[in-house]
Amino acid sequence: MRNAAKFLYSVILVGVTAWLCSYFTRFGIDNWYSVLEKPAGTPPNEIFAPVWSLIYGLLAVSFYLVLSSSSPLRRPARQLFIAQLFMQIIWCILFFYEGMLGAALGVIILLDLIVWKMISIFGQIKPLAGYLNYPYLLWLCYATYLNFIFMSAQGAVVEF
Repeated sequence: MRNAAKFLYSVILVGVTAWLCSYFTRFGIDNWYSVLEKPAGTPPNEIFAPVWSLIYGLLAVSFYLVLSSSSPLRRPARQLFIAQLFMQIIWCILFFYEGMLGAALGVIILLDLIVWKMISIFGQIKPLAGYLNYPYLLWLCYATYLNFIFMSAQGAVVEF
């Protein structure tokens, strides 16, 4: 029964995040994103739902694997997992709901770093749990690139 509760916890955390991100994303698509000129390489909107469904499924399974372990790294892994879920929601609010592309870029770069660290710790706990998150990291890196391109196309300048 204990494993079932851990699995349910994983699915609920990821499911709530997916629902919130979907809500904010739909708002942006319906209100401003759909009229933007899309840069080359932007996938059609129909691609996002199946890709995110796969990613969310992998996230839930990998988190369950971590929760089921007895590793002393379980606590920092859980903290990173929850942090990246929170950052996903913040990014969707900033990018899609508010249209704040520059702030969203800062958040998604931080999200990339959190997920990289999360993969590292997950992999130390259970290698499969780490590997299951590489598609997510690749998708995030692609989204980071697109966020930068969208921001630049709107006339924003990024200086370092």
